[in-house]
Amino acid sequence: MSYSFPGDKRLKQGSEIRKTLDTGIKAICRNFVVFAAPPPDTKTEKSGTRIGIIVSKKNGNSVVRNRIKRLTREAYRHMYESLETKDFFKSLDIVVIARPGAAAATLEETRRDFLYCLGKLQRQADAKKISEMKDS
Repeated sequence: MSYSFPGDKRLKQGSEIRKTLDTGIKAICRNFVVFAAPPPDTKTEKSGTRIGIIVSKKNGNSVVRNRIKRLTREAYRHMYESLETKDFFKSLDIVVIARPGAAAATLEETRRDFLYCLGKLQRQADAKKISEMKDS
């Protein structure tokens, strides 16, 4: 099992992140606000789930912000293979915005919070599909 985090699994362009924030569904938990949306084109759809992490200066200095990003990436790396087996997460752009309390979280708390947010996103997407089916 490889826990590497290759570049094709990251949202790097500001336009990609903005599109996910504008069109995606949102889940809020203690340390994060997580947005998820399908990728904008079929080329990125084949590369699987991609993640972008936003940490503002409200969280602390650069050392603190980078620690939050490292913990979030590490939590995602450990969950990646199990997420890819679920249909909802096979091809998705995810943007994680760290809330100010995220700096005090441990890796386990970060992983638990992130997983909780992803579960909320999946439930919201399922509810949205059901309501769309009822409307048609």
